[in-house]
Order: sequence, then structure tokens, then C-alpha cells
Amino acid sequence: MKKEKYITERKSRAGNISYQVAIPYVDEDDGKVIYNKSFSETEYGGKTAARKAAIAHRDRMLTEIRTGRYHRHMPTVAQLYKKAKELFPQRYNTVKNHDYFYRTAIKEYEDIEIQNIRVADVQASVNKYAENHTKAMASKLLGVWKQIFRAAAVMELPVPDKTLGVIIPAQVKPENPKNVDISDEDFNTFIDALLEYHQYDEIGRYRSTVIWYMLMIAYYTGMRPSEIYALTAADIHLDEEHPYISVNKAIGSDREHARVPVKVKSASGYRNIPVGPELKAILESLLSWTDHEYLISDMNGAIFDTSWVSNYIHLVSESCGVPFNAYRLRHRFATDLQRTEAPRTVQDLMGHATFSMSMAYARSTEEDRISAVANRKTVKKVVSKVVSK
Repeated sequence: MKKEKYITERKSRAGNISYQVAIPYVDEDDGKVIYNKSFSETEYGGKTAARKAAIAHRDRMLTEIRTGRYHRHMPTVAQLYKKAKELFPQRYNTVKNHDYFYRTAIKEYEDIEIQNIRVADVQASVNKYAENHTKAMASKLLGVWKQIFRAAAVMELPVPDKTLGVIIPAQVKPENPKNVDISDEDFNTFIDALLEYHQYDEIGRYRSTVIWYMLMIAYYTGMRPSEIYALTAADIHLDEEHPYISVNKAIGSDREHARVPVKVKSASGYRNIPVGPELKAILESLLSWTDHEYLISDMNGAIFDTSWVSNYIHLVSESCGVPFNAYRLRHRFATDLQRTEAPRTVQDLMGHATFSMSMAYARSTEEDRISAVANRKTVKKVVSKVVSK
């Protein structure tokens, strides 16, 4: 095999072959130095592939060094993560989520220069995180790594994207499906507990009341909590021949703020939801009860922190022993509609981009399943033919 200049073949104690690229050159700051990088057959899937990668890398680095484009001190993972935030602005909540992934699974690599990060490092980061998290969450972590390498690409650094060779591991233990059912009896029990919760102070009474209004709207419309928090009087149309609620925004985050009105998730999210007699009476009561711009807001008119409301509901849930959260009402709405309405109607009322998303919200009861099996007339005909023979 032809001997390649600046490339040395090495063999580990375990018998694995690697190719060491070592290029001597003169650095403006440090004088004579040697550029080093290793290519292992275990990382590249074989000895031949590792050798080819080493040769290609050597040729590229020789060009970088001779033309003065190579910078010995490359940015670290931490520096590129910070740069990615500048290059690719995200909403406030998205930045918070990315920071969580970074702290949890990437921070231990933050002082390493980006060219020294290996595919194996990114894979190890994802594997470790996936041990206690879902496959979907591990995929989001990999997305943060991709942003880091994307920032390197925008800065025209001679660094390949090491995320391309990473595989998201399968979940070790499948998640138990969440219980999203809520019966009328349990819902009424929860509502009674909510209206009794913190009745000893004015703020507590106000908050329990406004959350009651929010849950009533969710029960009758299937709206997302974030959409309900964004409702104003202008969105409530009760004087029309057919009263309706106009859904055109939600409470979310922008690049600077955590709680601001934003556009709904997709074009299908813009919709008008009919208002029946029961909900009309509730909305009339709400409009006369509050004079805040956002109908479902705190006592001082401030937009609610959705996580705070969720925690408030959780505390009430624990106090009355009924497992509950606001999203159960959206699932309940979808399930009720599936039993009586055409698929397209369900999709439009839910504000989903596809019917499959609406189907994912629906749940069947044991009675539904028994009825479905009993009503399979085609099966009965087949059985009767078999019996007659």
C-alpha cells in the first residue's frame, strides 16, 4: 500500500487500526507546531474508509494551511452554541428548551474545539440522554447539536457535520400511554373542588373563578388552553344569528418575551367555533364579570403563565383526588365529535392540519369497543356461511 505523506497508520492494544494525520507548519503566534487528527476504523466503519477519510482531510488541511485560511484555534462547542443563537433567532420558549438540552447533555463537551468533536461524542451524548427520555426528546437534543454544526458551516469553518452519522436509539422501555379520559362525574367533582379552592382570600377566589370560565370554554369548544388565554371581547360574537368564537391567536412567546399573543400554529388553526346555548350563557356571564382586555387573565389583567395555571389545576386535582388537566377536555371534545360527526368537521373544529392529528386525540371507551365488535355485520355473515356448511 502506498505510503501517504503526513499520515501514519497505528494499531491500538485492542487491535483497532487508526490513521494519524500530522502536518507540521508555522503558526503566527506559536511558531513551529503540528496539526494532528486521528481517523479510526471503528468510527468510519472499516480500515479502507478511515484511510480514505484521512487522505481527504490531509489534502484539505494542506490547502487551508498553505492559503492561510486555517485558524489553529477553532471555536469551542460553547462558543458555537452562543453563535447559533445569534445566527438563528428563536422564540423565547424555544431558547429555554434548547438551553435545557444543552445543560443536560452537551455542556460536558463545551470546552472542546469543534473540529475535535467526533461522531462518537455526539452519539454518546444522545445515547446517554435517551436512557431516561423518549425517542422524540432525544431527537430534539440532536437538533441542538445540528444547530451547533450549522453555525460552524455558516462561519465557513472546515468542519463536517458530525450529526449526520448519529442514530437515535430506540426507547429502552416503551412509554405507558397517558390517561386522558375524563367523565362528567369526575369533571363535576373537580369543578366543585376548584370553586372551593382558596376561597379564604380575594385573589384565590378570583383565580378559581377565572380558571372555571377557562375550563368551561375548553369543555364546550375543545380549544387549546393557549388559545383561550388569548381571547378578547372582539373574538366573542354572540349577537350573530349563529353565535361563534373566532380563534385567530394564542398566547406564546416571541424572541424577547415569554407571554405574548402570537399567531396560531398553522393556517388550519384559524377557525370559527359555533357557540351553543349553554356556552352562550357562560360567555355572557364572563363578559359582564371582567373588564380586562384578555378575558382569561389574572386579577390585575396580566396574561397568565400557562405553567402556573397548570400547577394550580394540579393542586386542585390532588385536593379532590381526581386526575385532571385542561388538555383532557380537548381530548374529550375530540372523542365526543368522533362518535357523531364527519371526519372533516372534527378536523376543522379542532384546528388540526390533518385528520390523523384529530384521530390521535380521540379515545374509545370499553362500551365503544364492545359495540363496534357487536355491530360488525360482515363478520356475522361470514360466520353464518361457515356454520351453514
